[in-house]
Amino acid sequence: MIAPASTLVLLNKNIANFTHKRWENQCSKFFGFFTALLDDRHKRGRLRHRLGLI
Repeated sequence: MIAPASTLVLLNKNIANFTHKRWENQCSKFFGFFTALLDDRHKRGRLRHRLGLI
């Protein structure tokens, strides 16, 4: 038995939404990590400069 077209459209939409949310979450995690890394390097550089190590 073949499912009605409306069910298939809804299923396809749910899969696309889930994939998009997952991708969004992965990007968010990566950019959060990247931002924290840059911030840490920036703070270390300012500290070294302030202490006269550069």
